[in-house]
Amino acid sequence: MHYNRKSISKNGKWTRVGNVGVDSGQVIIVDPCYLSDWKDDSYDDIRGIRKGNKTYSYRKDFVTFEEPLKKENNKTPNELVKEGWEYFNDYPKSGEFSYNGICQLTLSKNYGQLDNLAVGSSTGWGDGYYPVYAYIINGRVMRLVVDFDTYSKDTLESLGIGFRKETSNE
Repeated sequence: MHYNRKSISKNGKWTRVGNVGVDSGQVIIVDPCYLSDWKDDSYDDIRGIRKGNKTYSYRKDFVTFEEPLKKENNKTPNELVKEGWEYFNDYPKSGEFSYNGICQLTLSKNYGQLDNLAVGSSTGWGDGYYPVYAYIINGRVMRLVVDFDTYSKDTLESLGIGFRKETSNE
């Protein structure tokens, strides 16, 4: 179901419920009972250059895009791209319920579903300490908002939330 500002009940109240700390530039929303399904892995950066049937992969064939490739007459990957090679960045595990899956998802689309267990998103500004607001009706949380745009009051005002600059817990 899609909500817009007009569908928000006048019976409720927006309340700041805390903050979320971000050190990877991304967040996930998940029911804690699914945490045991989390695949413990590391980010796998799959990128490189290719032309025809030739492919050179970052970290496998070169460490920086300025590193000369002996098989290509000491031209760098960046030089080869200028000559018509294709730069690629593949996201094979995008959406998997894992650290690599969330990284691939936020790099390729900025947000989306993780194995039907969670939702993930980039933060827009990267690392930080972002305020979280809940819309509460009769003691029940009906909506959550994480305000990644803490430098602007537009998001909060559009929801009818009074703007405050402080970032401390309330």
